[in-house]
Amino acid sequence: MQQTTVTISADTDESARIEGAQQLGVQPEDVEIVSIDEKTYAVSIKDMPGQFDIGVLEDKMGAVIKTITPPLGRGKPVKVEDIENALADLKIVFGIDKEAIKNTVSEVINTRTPCNNIQVAAGEPAQNGQDGRIDLKIGQNAVNKTPNANMMVKPGQIIAVRIPAAKGSPGKNIFNEEVPAQKGNEADFSSGDNVTVTKDGNAFVAAIYGTARLTRNIVSVENPVKVDKSGMWAKMPIFPTLADNSKLTFIEVCTALEQAGVTSGIKEDSIIKAIESNVPIRNLMVAEAVPAKDGVDARIEFKFRLNGDDPEAVDAARKDGRLSEASIIKELFSAGDVLVIKTLPEKPLNGTTITGKPLTGAEPKDKQITSGANVAVLDDGVTFVVAEDILAGYADFINGQLCVTEPLIVSEDNLKVFLSVHPPSESGRMLTRELIEKLLADRGIVHGIDGNTIEQAIDEAASKNVPLHDLVIAEGRAAQQGEDAKIELKFQSEKSAGTIDEHSGVINYKERKSLQSVKKETLLAVKTPPTPGTEGIDVFGNIIPAKSGQEKDLKPTGNVKVSEDGLSFISEIDGIVFLSPENKIWISKQYEVLGDVDYSTGNLSMEGSLDIKGWVRSGFEVHASDDIKIGGGVEDAIVEAGTDIYINGGIIGSAEGKVKAGGNITARFFESARAHADGDIFVHDDLLRSTVTANGSIIVTKGKGRIRGGSVEAAKGVEVNEIGSDAGIKTSVSVGTDSKTRKLLAKSKKQLEDFKRKIAKTDKVLARFVKKYKSKTLPTDMTRKLEKLVKFKREIVRKEAMMAKYRQKLLNEISETETKPAEVKVNKVVYSGTTIMINGYVYHVKEDIEGKALFVLNEEQQAVELAT
Repeated sequence: MQQTTVTISADTDESARIEGAQQLGVQPEDVEIVSIDEKTYAVSIKDMPGQFDIGVLEDKMGAVIKTITPPLGRGKPVKVEDIENALADLKIVFGIDKEAIKNTVSEVINTRTPCNNIQVAAGEPAQNGQDGRIDLKIGQNAVNKTPNANMMVKPGQIIAVRIPAAKGSPGKNIFNEEVPAQKGNEADFSSGDNVTVTKDGNAFVAAIYGTARLTRNIVSVENPVKVDKSGMWAKMPIFPTLADNSKLTFIEVCTALEQAGVTSGIKEDSIIKAIESNVPIRNLMVAEAVPAKDGVDARIEFKFRLNGDDPEAVDAARKDGRLSEASIIKELFSAGDVLVIKTLPEKPLNGTTITGKPLTGAEPKDKQITSGANVAVLDDGVTFVVAEDILAGYADFINGQLCVTEPLIVSEDNLKVFLSVHPPSESGRMLTRELIEKLLADRGIVHGIDGNTIEQAIDEAASKNVPLHDLVIAEGRAAQQGEDAKIELKFQSEKSAGTIDEHSGVINYKERKSLQSVKKETLLAVKTPPTPGTEGIDVFGNIIPAKSGQEKDLKPTGNVKVSEDGLSFISEIDGIVFLSPENKIWISKQYEVLGDVDYSTGNLSMEGSLDIKGWVRSGFEVHASDDIKIGGGVEDAIVEAGTDIYINGGIIGSAEGKVKAGGNITARFFESARAHADGDIFVHDDLLRSTVTANGSIIVTKGKGRIRGGSVEAAKGVEVNEIGSDAGIKTSVSVGTDSKTRKLLAKSKKQLEDFKRKIAKTDKVLARFVKKYKSKTLPTDMTRKLEKLVKFKREIVRKEAMMAKYRQKLLNEISETETKPAEVKVNKVVYSGTTIMINGYVYHVKEDIEGKALFVLNEEQQAVELAT
């Protein structure tokens, strides 16, 4: 519908006219204005016809004139026909209210005012159907009004009936279209346990005998049977008359029992009687199980006691340590006495629960008892008696075994008889001396019987009420075997792990004493011959023959002699003693080490020759009275030989190692080594930074032949290819008798003169003593002084003799070296920094000397010179 009037806020009439025309979509001249207040105007279109607007409800069940307006100016009003035509255009044909249309049109024309929301058509609504419902046949609606009974039902009985919902009638909307009617809501109701529904879904029927239960929208039947958890009984209520006044039958009760799992032990008579009584019973016992019966355990009846108590209890106490075996008092029995009667176990009887589950009775426990020593079992298999051949014995029960221990025990060697005596039992039975003597006689025991011990044992056991065990009442005499032959070795036959220092207690693992050196005529071993034995006698009077001691031999196989009596073994030569596992003994002057001298061998020291295939490792020592051969080398170790030393490799030293030979030393090289040879020293390649001395010559020519650094001294001369190095390393070579030896000679002369003065002075003092106290007894303090003075003179005389011997040795050395002039011979080069000394006279090499060079002592000039 077109808008015909607007409200405008403006300052003037003309402004309101223009703005209002714009909003209405017409020219300013086609509108008229009316002032509402000072600045508000109503602007309307001139001569506008009346208008209306028809609206249809969303559900199509009604139509309204939303607005109908009167005409403006000379405009035409709305007519009834206009509205009817508009409804027809909208296809609204049903429920038109013509009277309302007519009245509305007249009112607008007459009042010249608009009307709003005028209903002009209305449809006819549909009529919905009624909701469904449930008619109960139990409880208050039951035929049987008796409380509790009105809830009891049986199979096939209707519990409730469903009344279905109605469909309803349809209506019409304003367009003459049918409006469908809604069916009523169905009752929300369903079947629970033990309830079935008919095919049409309208009847709810009980499936078993029981109590109907209604919970909200579910109906169920509860099985009234109550079954004991262990299945031993079942109870249930019996209502002979049910909710619909029908009668309960025995079969219907059985069906409920079956559904509850009760299949056995049903009490039919009680159920039938309850039904026929026509009186409700709330809790009737309707089924009972047949219980099982346990078996009966076996029993042991003991005819004796231990410590006055049950034997089983005593055995348990013995097992867990509460009782010692020696403290248990036992009873005396004889042949045929009954010890135990066993009652066999009884079998169980089985039963059944009300649900048909079998019940098993507990199996009986059998008590195991077996017959042990000196026990017999009678033909009935349950009576245990003392064996027929037992004159007397003590009953006991140990770990399920019945036994009879004899009072007498003979040792395995038949040299002793032991007696056990227990106090008298309640019946008064106890061992007597007569019975013990009979037991001895029956066993054939005739030697060494001690009657006093038997009497004392019987009296003590009875008076103190204690058992006595293992008393020796008869004793033989054992044969004495002769002593075996013995070999007493006078040397250590096995290598030790090390040697303990007597002062510090520290173990020196290098001193293993793996070699035992001996001198000629050394006693190596002493044999003690075997001795004969002494005969014995056992308790049965049998003679026991004696055995002589066993022989032991020591077999000499080389350089060992035996004394005429065959008991002493003596070394024939100096050497090493060897002892084999076969007791063979021999002396050898040679010993071979297949590997290195290290912790596996320890230090080695021997009389004879030593051949070492490997190295002598650092910190170890090797000593031999003859020569030593070393296949490897010497690594900062001490090596001393009485004669020559041959080293295939070299000598590598530091502060500790030293090589010393009574003869010659031959090696490939020396490095930082210390060495001395009473003979010559032969070096193949290098003699580096070493301190080497020889009473003979030092020859370094076969290989590289170099002496570099260190100090080399040789009494008879040195021959070498090179001395020193181009780096100017300080190297000292000395030959002949050096100044040191001469200084020692001078010093020894001075000391000899000093000793002579002290002796002369002492002689004067002694002479004064003799003169003063001649034929007089010396005072004690004077005697002590005189003894000290004599002792002092004796010591001075001894030192004088030693010094004279030492001085003569120095004179001999000088004489030997001066027989042939000592010289230093160089084949290739002498480097600067080298010092040559001959008999104490020094030559300093300040420039390299190429080619052959010979250094000799010029006796006239008393100086070392380089010979041409």
